[in-house]
Amino acid sequence: MQRSYLFLILSLFAFKGFAQDKSIELIGLVVNATNDQRLENVNVSIESVLDRGGVTNALGEFTLQVDSLPTVLIISSIGFETKKIVVEKKEELLISLFPMSTELPQIVVSAARKVDTVYHEPYNVVDYVFKDDFLILLVYRNFREKYELVLLDQEENFVAKFPLTDYLPVSLFKSCLKDVYLTTTNGVYHIKFDEHSIGLGDWVNQREYDYVIEPCILTVDSLLFYRRHLYQGQVLRYYAFKINAAREDSITVLPQLEYEENIVRLLEDLGASLPWSGDFWDENISNKLRLIREEPYFLKGANRMFHPKLYAPIIEKDSLIYLFNHLESQLQYFDVKGNQLRSIPINYHKIKRWKKYILYDEITQEVYTAFHTKWGEYICEIDLETGTLSEAIPLDLDFIEKVSIRDGVLYFLHRNDYKGAQNRMIQKIRVN
Repeated sequence: MQRSYLFLILSLFAFKGFAQDKSIELIGLVVNATNDQRLENVNVSIESVLDRGGVTNALGEFTLQVDSLPTVLIISSIGFETKKIVVEKKEELLISLFPMSTELPQIVVSAARKVDTVYHEPYNVVDYVFKDDFLILLVYRNFREKYELVLLDQEENFVAKFPLTDYLPVSLFKSCLKDVYLTTTNGVYHIKFDEHSIGLGDWVNQREYDYVIEPCILTVDSLLFYRRHLYQGQVLRYYAFKINAAREDSITVLPQLEYEENIVRLLEDLGASLPWSGDFWDENISNKLRLIREEPYFLKGANRMFHPKLYAPIIEKDSLIYLFNHLESQLQYFDVKGNQLRSIPINYHKIKRWKKYILYDEITQEVYTAFHTKWGEYICEIDLETGTLSEAIPLDLDFIEKVSIRDGVLYFLHRNDYKGAQNRMIQKIRVN
C-alpha cells in the first residue's frame, strides 16, 4: 500500500512537470521604430488574457509564457502606438513601436440612425433610471398636478404612476446595490415598486445617503467600491469595503490620482499655505488647508474653469477593474486586490470636443464616449484591447442631457424649447 501511494505521488509530480514543460517561453526585444532605441517598461500581454503578461526590462527585453501557438500579443507603452502581432512559432521577436503621433485621432463618422421617443405623453421628463427590466421616470405634468413617478415595463409600456404633489423632487439615483432613491428638497426616499405599482418607501437618513449610499459607485464580488475627491477635486481616491464588514476592514485598491500642479496653484489662489515639508498628507497642516482638502467642491467662476474635478471613472468587467486614467493618459486594468495587470495608452480625451463622460453598457459590456460638434454629438465605442475608437454614430440633436446606455441602446433627455409644455423628452437610438 505504501508503495502504491509513493507511486501515485511520483506520478503526480511527473505529470505536473510534464504540464509545465508544455508551456512555451517567448523571448523578445522592443525598440523605438524611429531610432532603434531599446524601450523600457513596455507592456507585453496576451490578447484577451489580462492576467498574463509582463514588461520589458532596462534593455528592452522581455520573456513571456504562453500555453500554445499561434497567439496574439499586444504591445503598448505611453507615448507609443499600441501594436498587435501574431506569433505563429517559437522564435526571438524584434518588435518596433512607432511614437504616437502628436495629432489627435480622426473621428470617422458612420451613417445617421433613427432617433425614437420613449414616452409620448405630455410630460417633461426630469430624470430616469433603469431597474431590472423596468424604466422609472420622474416627470413634471403641469402646474396643478406637478410631479409624478412613472413606471414603464421592458417594452416601455405604461405600468403605473405615483403622484408627488406633496414633494419637491430633485432627481433619481440608483445605488451600487441597485436600489433606487428619490432625492427631494426635504430629504431622500427609497422607491418601492413591483410589476403592478410604484410608490415611496422609507425616508433615508441624509448623512447615511451622503456618506454611504451616494459615494458607492461599483459592486464587484463581495466588495463595495467608493470614490472620493479631495483638494477640490484635484485628488481622486478609490477604495473598497467588504460587504457587511467593519469600516476598518476597508481596502484601498487603486493608486491615488493627484494633479499636483493644480493643487499647488489652487492653494495659492485660495490663500492657503503649504506645509513646510511640502507633503499634502502631512497631519501638521493648517485648519484652512484641512478645510480645502476635505470640503465638498465649492469652486466657481474662473477657479471652477481652471480646476475642474479629475475625471477617471472605473468599470467592472469579468471581475476586473478598468480605470480610465485620463490624468496620465492610460487605460489601466486591475484585479479586485488592486494589482495592476496591464495598461495601454489612450488619447481620445485630448480632443477638445470630448464630452468628458464614459458610458458602460453592463449587458453587452461595451464602452462608449462622446464628442460635441456644431450639429450635435458623435458617439464612439472604445476598444478595451487597444484604447482606440470605432466609427462615430452621429446624433444630430442639441441640448442632450442624462445620457446612458443599456443593451446596445443609447438613452438621453432632449430639451426642445420650441415644443412648449412637452419640451424635455426621453429619446433613444440604437448604437449596435
